[in-house]
Amino acid sequence: MKHHLVREDSAGRITVEAGALSVTPMAAPCRDATSVPLASAGQPASSALLVTVGPGGHILEHAAPVEGLVFVLAGSGQLGLPGQEPVRFQAGDVLSVGANATHDWDAFDDGFTLGVVLMA
Repeated sequence: MKHHLVREDSAGRITVEAGALSVTPMAAPCRDATSVPLASAGQPASSALLVTVGPGGHILEHAAPVEGLVFVLAGSGQLGLPGQEPVRFQAGDVLSVGANATHDWDAFDDGFTLGVVLMA
């Protein structure tokens, strides 16, 4: 299982640190994606989503003001980050993106399903 921490600092610089674990946002305009609320994560403003993107699908570039944690439940794709090499992922990986970090998602030929926990 791979872990990636993606952060944007106050100067707008984005860093990717392999092997680190924090959390990632997912509240975005989606094309070719289905997003289903799952349940509260135990805190009033926390939430969980199940996001499914079909083969070759794309989730548009976005950022969220909160941190979250993304579990890749099925399939594969890549996480795009401005000015960085894309981060490839597959089922079993856990991805982390800090609050306000701009990113997008691309599905490979098998599509993907993500379990996303947004932290308040």
